[in-house]
Amino acid sequence: MQLWNGAVLSFRKLDFLPVRIYNEGMNHSSAFQKIQELLEEKDKYTKSLKNLDLLKEKGEITFRQYEELKADYTRKLNDIEEVLNTLKRELKDEIQNLRKEKENLEEQLRKTEIKALIGEIPEEKAKAQISRIQRKIDSLDKKLHLYESAVTSSTYSEFRARLERKVYKKDEKKTKRLKSFKQLLIEKEKQDKSLSKLEELYRQGEVNKKEYENLKREYLLRLEEIIDQIESIRREIELYIAEIKVEKEHLENSIEETEVRIKVGEITEKEGREIIENYIKKIKTFDQHIFKLIKIMRASSPRQLEEIIEEEKEESLQKDAKEKSRVSPSYPPRKKKFRVKYATFAILLFIVAAFFVKDKILLITSPATQDAKKHPYISHSMYLYNARHIISNSTFVPFTYSINLIKSVGERLMLPQPLGEHLLLVSETGKLYEATLALDTITLKDSIGGFIDNDPLNIGPFIIVSDLDGNIYVFDSENLSLKKHIKVDGAITAQPVNSGSTVYIFTETGNLYAYNVENDSVLWNVKLEKGGRATPIISGKYLYVLDMGGTLYKFDRERGIKIKEVELNEPCEASPIAYKGNIFLGTLKGTLYAVRMDSMKVVYRVDTHSPLRTSPAASKGAVIVGDFNGICYAFSTLDTTLLWTYNTGAPNVLGITIEDSVVLVTNTEKLLALNLFSTGSTADLLWERKISSGVLSKPPFVYKDNIYLVTVDGKIVLLSPEKGV
Repeated sequence: MQLWNGAVLSFRKLDFLPVRIYNEGMNHSSAFQKIQELLEEKDKYTKSLKNLDLLKEKGEITFRQYEELKADYTRKLNDIEEVLNTLKRELKDEIQNLRKEKENLEEQLRKTEIKALIGEIPEEKAKAQISRIQRKIDSLDKKLHLYESAVTSSTYSEFRARLERKVYKKDEKKTKRLKSFKQLLIEKEKQDKSLSKLEELYRQGEVNKKEYENLKREYLLRLEEIIDQIESIRREIELYIAEIKVEKEHLENSIEETEVRIKVGEITEKEGREIIENYIKKIKTFDQHIFKLIKIMRASSPRQLEEIIEEEKEESLQKDAKEKSRVSPSYPPRKKKFRVKYATFAILLFIVAAFFVKDKILLITSPATQDAKKHPYISHSMYLYNARHIISNSTFVPFTYSINLIKSVGERLMLPQPLGEHLLLVSETGKLYEATLALDTITLKDSIGGFIDNDPLNIGPFIIVSDLDGNIYVFDSENLSLKKHIKVDGAITAQPVNSGSTVYIFTETGNLYAYNVENDSVLWNVKLEKGGRATPIISGKYLYVLDMGGTLYKFDRERGIKIKEVELNEPCEASPIAYKGNIFLGTLKGTLYAVRMDSMKVVYRVDTHSPLRTSPAASKGAVIVGDFNGICYAFSTLDTTLLWTYNTGAPNVLGITIEDSVVLVTNTEKLLALNLFSTGSTADLLWERKISSGVLSKPPFVYKDNIYLVTVDGKIVLLSPEKGV
């Protein structure tokens, strides 16, 4: 039954303003228009039914008239509802198509922005394209809003209410144009300077504590916002790089396919080589794009970005000049002709023949030469993630460091913790010391009497110290007085982690606890098959836990419910780290893994062939890991590309800290400073300090421009900055 036929139902023109406004200039589907009409007609018959009931109550119509009209109206409403359901299903399919179209346009928008960023297309052209695409997205948003309102509404009045309540609202976060990368870097630099200046004024007593804390909070919030925007652009660039790499891989596969087609005689050698040359040109173009993108992504200051842009301009000018000289070659002046006599001709012919014969022999006997001929682009491709192709002159921390003071407490110390203008030192026998930053005085404050093998945790008002007997002590961070104490099942060798006042503890017997410090209550407790020594990771509403057997768990940290797990089947004791959506962890078999935090899938793995006993460190697209042989490796965070290595000259890398572009590394004997953006396969050594007074036991701890090291026999070493190279 065609209910929208005028012979059955009579419709009046829509006079609802928002619908008319948003219908204007749009080509809507017939399903959407019919749904509007049917919803309006449904409201009319529903109203008629209500009026009919009123007439019956007042006695203005007979019972027979009431029953006949009610049956007629009910039948028509049922017919309308039936057709509405069919049309809504049809409109839902159209909504799905519109959403896909919108996703494609947003993808185009993102690519256009990045192409403009790397200079692939001119800025003015990019702006015009972005404006055009954005207009299309806005139009789709309006249409989607109308269609979704029509599908979800059961009456015309509800449809009108949805449009009146929120006719159309842009997602400001998505549609707001990102500021230029350079401007963000400039703002970040300004905020950093403001923070440093504020710290200096506070130290000099020119700013009181309240003003200092208020301004510092304001600056930090602004800085965090800027860093989020910078990281957002970098993530976009990473995604674009991944897409280009996929396209490049397709071309590389196409080259191999073309080689096979030549061999089977489907195409001639000449045709095949022309096709391969075109593929190679495209691959080189992709390489250049990726190269530019990575250089921009790794820029950490406006000056670096300007240098990259200037370098690109210079390269572009040189390329144009080369092309020009190729089009208009300059010929040398004519020389006197050299007449080749028979003997000379014979010698030249012999040399040329020998050359070709030699080349032919090499092609047959040398696999390397054969590979070069099969894939000629390999010898020209860039080592895209090697730092020598990315940044040649980085800005380092403008200090070198020298040993200022060595103090001893007579027993092994854990990693120091900051207490404002003091340090907290905890020894392996449970003694708590308070030390000045200059280590002038070290004062014993308390002793818990238990044996400790993990670092204390500072969570603002509280200090958490845990021992091998499963005791957890909560101290006041102001005066180091003991506030609370609980006991859990199993030795605690992994440093606890916290989110606010909730502390997460993982024991060697496999017990995982969520403990609220303020309420002094255990929120939940989960028993895992194996225990661990690795510190858990908190990210959003999830908690990631690595056990000694190499199983990585993902928990809902609010409820203690396991979401997913991935079994690596390699023993682990070093704590994992989180960086840009991935978890990086090392195993005792010498394997570095990257695991996606959302899907818990292994992104990549790479073997170092020596146990990895300490946590990796990641910054600016590089993950650094040190093995038991004392060698440091820097890998790309995107794939297994090796950026550089460095042999520290002593066994067992104990830990790595990255400050700006300086990689601080400790082994058992010394502290080394390496250039994160080193220009060769071996990292550049900036400086090193040998610690002859004891065997180092922990990573370097950097606080207030000082570096602190601790030794096995209880010494703490202060290295102070001095102006220098």
